Amino acid sequence: LEDKARAWFQRLEEGDSLALERWEQIRSVSLAQYDRIYERLGVRFDHVTGESFFRDRITPLVDELTDKGLLVESEEAQVVRLDDLDLPPVLIRKKDGATLYATRDLSAADYRWKEYGFERCMYVVDKGQGLHFRQLFEVLRRMGRDYADRMEHIEFGVMRLPVDGAWVRGKTRKGQVVLLEKVLDQARDLARAKILEKNPGLETIDDAAEAVGLAAVVFADLKARRNKDVNFDLEQITAFEGETGAYLEYTHVRFCSLIRKYDGEIAGAPDGSTLGTPEDVALLKEIARYPVVLERAAEEAEPSLLSQYLLGLAASFNSYYHTHRIIDESSPETTADRIGLIAALRTVLANGLRILGIRPLDRM
Repeated sequence: LEDKARAWFQRLEEGDSLALERWEQIRSVSLAQYDRIYERLGVRFDHVTGESFFRDRITPLVDELTDKGLLVESEEAQVVRLDDLDLPPVLIRKKDGATLYATRDLSAADYRWKEYGFERCMYVVDKGQGLHFRQLFEVLRRMGRDYADRMEHIEFGVMRLPVDGAWVRGKTRKGQVVLLEKVLDQARDLARAKILEKNPGLETIDDAAEAVGLAAVVFADLKARRNKDVNFDLEQITAFEGETGAYLEYTHVRFCSLIRKYDGEIAGAPDGSTLGTPEDVALLKEIARYPVVLERAAEEAEPSLLSQYLLGLAASFNSYYHTHRIIDESSPETTADRIGLIAALRTVLANGLRILGIRPLDRM
């Protein structure tokens, strides 16, 4: 079967009509399914360029590697040696003439540089592919590509699943796999049940359940350092307490509820003059940290910095809420100032959630 698969792959690379027809059918069905999930997650792409796009660009690349003396033959295959860096050789062509990921990634790098002239080119790929990217970037440097130093491997860990009482990395070949669509459905259903307990009369319960379920799954993946593996416990990540997306949604809803209540009862223009308690000042300082956290998260391509900041912001507010009265009819000035503080907290939390790919809710 492996020999047959390799033969069909070679036919595909050579442009065989039957191979291309079957591949296109499989590809179109797959992309349609991916697009459904991406749409549900609110993810869109400006450009989609698959490996097949580079099929006709590979020969010039191989010729250049040969002309520059970088390509050598090894066990009937063509490779670039990186012995001086104690790295394995980079396989460019197999002995049957077929190319590999490295060959197409080299072609793709040239195309992206010519097309976009990027400041940063980030490969968001499992940390298990770290060796591949070290090899790729080094070959580009040896080819004289100045842009190679602008390329980064943004590595991330894997989801671990509970199997026979232990947390293990999912393996498709062993049937240890959970489909994302099923996870999102289960998270939505769990969120719906929990919202019903707290607010059974909510008219928008279906929309809220979908948003909270998505928030739970997305935030669970983004709250830890990205190179860490994640133990995937659906019941835990949909909880309304603790470090979860549902907890942040609930905090945002509380902000919105307080502001609605204020607008209905009290008029006034806040100037902040009454925000003098240590807790007031601490919250103001925490709000002021947001741009710094966001900039660092972008520089390090580390979403968890923003996630942890939002958790801290929510925890600080919830502690504040239990010890300070927000709406106090006997003190309109203090009330107006604290509602102004709540409005600023809501803005920061909502913006942070959107950057993480989570839609903030007004009611739930």
